Amino acid sequence: MIGLQRSAVRLPDGTERVILRSENSSGHPLLHVHGVDGADAEMALLSALSADFAVTAPVMNEFRSINDVPLIQRLVAELLSVSALKSPMLSGHAAGAAVAAELAAALPGSFSHLFLLSPTGLDAGHRPVSGEGVGNRLAHIGCRTTLVWGKQDANVSMESILGLARVIPSAGITTVPQGTSDMVSALPANVARAMRHGLRIRG
Repeated sequence: MIGLQRSAVRLPDGTERVILRSENSSGHPLLHVHGVDGADAEMALLSALSADFAVTAPVMNEFRSINDVPLIQRLVAELLSVSALKSPMLSGHAAGAAVAAELAAALPGSFSHLFLLSPTGLDAGHRPVSGEGVGNRLAHIGCRTTLVWGKQDANVSMESILGLARVIPSAGITTVPQGTSDMVSALPANVARAMRHGLRIRG
């Protein structure tokens, strides 16, 4: 497995945030937002992605439920404000995909591609965010988007993926045939391959 380095970044409020970076810094920059199971649960995926991308992944131990999405969105936005990342790709897994989608909608022009892996929390019944309906917010996403879905995923239905593809402009879908809800840890190479494939699909 390709190694990942831990370092600390100081945020505007003076606090420090631990981040993971791929030791191999070649490739286009990719900012990844982990889900509520934490960064350690996604290390295999980050390692697989580091073969092709310069990965940056903040460690956010306070991310414990879908209700924390607004907090995590603010934290990642603060990290972006002090980082040297230029037009990175953005990815998020499960509830982290909700963070990534909200960021892409709120910061148009900031990301070159969006990957939503087994996205959860992106429907009105599960999101606690007030204001615009989820469909209207996602319609603001301006970059190309790839929805990565495991065909055996019991938590994310095909209907929800198709629904997201309808409301997100320039969205395409790639599948992991044997993928389940834990595919980022069980099948990391397959997920990374699906993401690379998504870069070649026009939305």
